[in-house]
Amino acid sequence: AVSPTFACLFILYIGFCFFALMNVITGTYVETVSRQATDLKTRSQILQARRVFQAIDTDHSGFISLEEIRSQTTTAVVLDFFESVDVDPSEAQYLLEVLDMDGSGTINFDEFLHGTLRLNSSARAADLLLVAREMKRFFKHAISELQLLKHHLGIA
Repeated sequence: AVSPTFACLFILYIGFCFFALMNVITGTYVETVSRQATDLKTRSQILQARRVFQAIDTDHSGFISLEEIRSQTTTAVVLDFFESVDVDPSEAQYLLEVLDMDGSGTINFDEFLHGTLRLNSSARAADLLLVAREMKRFFKHAISELQLLKHHLGIA
């Protein structure tokens, strides 16, 4: 014979274990679905970036210039892109400067893709990218000036 107190405690223990197991299963499911949703969003952004890049690259050179961006600012695909990154189409030159990481005056698809993914990360990411680019340019200039100073002082 089993004591009614132990029977109640055993039932409570089994119930607690059941709910704990269900919590673990639910947490795993939610985490997996969340990861898949993030991956799907990233893939969607990559496909959108490819469509926009191809729409802007009218000469099919594999590079986008400021003139190409300006000439395509009235098309629906490009307007949607500007809206998605929270940039006014009149600021196309600033967008080109932000995305042009090598300073060539043109953007290849890799620069466009990386910049677009970063711009989609937050509403004011464009400003942060511009600051980062300016800092990079400043440090390159400062290094070249320091090298010149070392040369003139005969240190190098």
